[in-house]
Amino acid sequence: MAQELLLLLVGLAYALIFRLLAWVRREGFSAQFILEAVLLTLVAAGLSFLAGIRLDPILFVLLVYLVTMRARLLVDVANLVARSGRFGPAERFYGLAWRLGPDAVGRQVIATNQGAALILEGRVAEAIPLLEGVLEAPHLPPKYAAAAHYNLGVAYRSQGETRKSKEHLHAAIEALPGSIYARRAQALLRKRAGRNADKRR
Repeated sequence: MAQELLLLLVGLAYALIFRLLAWVRREGFSAQFILEAVLLTLVAAGLSFLAGIRLDPILFVLLVYLVTMRARLLVDVANLVARSGRFGPAERFYGLAWRLGPDAVGRQVIATNQGAALILEGRVAEAIPLLEGVLEAPHLPPKYAAAAHYNLGVAYRSQGETRKSKEHLHAAIEALPGSIYARRAQALLRKRAGRNADKRR
């Protein structure tokens, strides 16, 4: 009985800690994330009680982490692969992340990162609707809003749409001031202003 109680405590603590982290990061509530963590906890405790299966609490936390964070982990791998210029395999990792039923935040993570990878690959026309879709999500966390706006600013800039590019770069700064996306947006705006000043001379 002690093993089952320990698994229940560990699983519920995991769900609570990640819920608090999401609140601190202003990512919004993910009922799917909590439900998956609680269901896995109940299944593990039930198997331990009914079948006598002993599961180490550390391995159990690792299992819950891998299941609940599956989309984000695949996105990290896809980003790493995309940055090395292997866009085909990266696209397959993004596709797998989509197929594994991510929660709402996970879908925002995938779309934002996949959009950035498409821009890096030069597939700007495909990236724009994906990133615009991120901005349509209700209760979008500031981090993903800033990332989507910044990448849209880059995308529109590459297409020569100066007005749209500036609007999105300014929106990235407003969404999360001081973030890496805000700093990059400011750098692009300064670069553009410098070029315009040189033209006027």
